[in-house]
Amino acid sequence: MRKTIIFILIMSLLLFPLALGACGKSGQVGVPVPTATDWAPVSGPAENSDDIILTPGGPSYAGNTYSANVTHPLTPVNIVQATLSQDGNIATVSYRAVIESQKPAVRNDIINVFVMGKNINTNQPGNPIMGLGINLQDLPAGVAVTEGMQVASPLSTSSVLVFDISADAKIGTYKYNIALKINGIDFGTISCTLKID
Repeated sequence: MRKTIIFILIMSLLLFPLALGACGKSGQVGVPVPTATDWAPVSGPAENSDDIILTPGGPSYAGNTYSANVTHPLTPVNIVQATLSQDGNIATVSYRAVIESQKPAVRNDIINVFVMGKNINTNQPGNPIMGLGINLQDLPAGVAVTEGMQVASPLSTSSVLVFDISADAKIGTYKYNIALKINGIDFGTISCTLKID
């Protein structure tokens, strides 16, 4: 009996760390977004509203970028804001809640994050967003997502997600989640929709 109890205690001590590692941290869902190897912002005239143009303030959608005395026929890209909080920190996130596309096509989504709080205060010099980790969950088959670029400024960080919708993707409306980890803190997820025509 005593040997059995000792054996159970030893096995518990050996297996407990493995069980913790398998569970992961709260908010870490889905698959990490890999970095794109062959993506670049638009360098000439934009063809699509969600083509990415680099501006002094960071990446911007072509349809939402205007210059003095210049008009373009591109439709503005609709972006929304969400507020996420974790451990006294508040993150304001702007993103595309709905992406509509035909197939095959490449669509872009700019995830812009601004954070204030007790542990992360990007309003203080020397304490910017040092790391923005993005995981995706529930993407449909035939859709691959990479991170085209990540740009940090003193007050915010922007990540360009590149959605490569293949000809094999099935027509339909799909819900997926984006999980955000900012400076090592899990902020949870934002829900999005992908409509493929």
